[in-house]
Amino acid sequence: MIEMYKKYVTIEDCSPHDFHYFGGVDVHCEDSYHPCTCGPVGICRCSTIGRVDVTVDVYELAENIATRWFKKHTKAEHMLLHYCISRVLTALHLYDSDNWYVHIRQGYYGEEPGSITPMTVPLQRRIIDLASSPDMLLFALQCEYSFILPELENREWKLQSVPLTNKVGGLVFGSRTQMQKKEYSDTGLYEEELRNGYPAGLALPDNGMFRLIDGYTRCSIAKSMGMKEVLLWVGW
Repeated sequence: MIEMYKKYVTIEDCSPHDFHYFGGVDVHCEDSYHPCTCGPVGICRCSTIGRVDVTVDVYELAENIATRWFKKHTKAEHMLLHYCISRVLTALHLYDSDNWYVHIRQGYYGEEPGSITPMTVPLQRRIIDLASSPDMLLFALQCEYSFILPELENREWKLQSVPLTNKVGGLVFGSRTQMQKKEYSDTGLYEEELRNGYPAGLALPDNGMFRLIDGYTRCSIAKSMGMKEVLLWVGW
């Protein structure tokens, strides 16, 4: 069991608004065909970009934000940061390529992809608010669900491995409907996080068991991956 740290984590560099080359957000462009030789030696200098595709890796993006924007921190602190940042990114739907804007700029050989920024989402402001929150886990839940369950307040959160079993000491899903829904969902968002030992969610002690509060998708995926236990933030 690793005790969650009780200090604020200070953002060291949250200045870049451009995520091009940041890591976690990639852009792929297809040029429109121009059968011209406007430049020297048969080179076209007026090509335009016909299609722009953005791919987002939430795991890598959260990892880079935690590493680049925050001062040096312990492994337990990094797990907390990564988990909360990942939750914020998911809550803002930044896993969806349609929520990113690619600025097109002019180069010597025609149009080129420029800066990549979230569309209408003040991501830097959200991360600053996260870092200054007295409880980052609850802040992440507030972003996701727009409210905090009263039973989650004034808890001491600790990292703990919890067996994926319905036996004593194991994990129970509070909502059967949500569990069944997630069991049949197909998402590529969390496999890498789980393989690298990152926390899968939040739980509360409940009559010798641990009741899952948040992390249905992660825990369902962990079960489908054949994992026997998951790392959870447990509120005591």
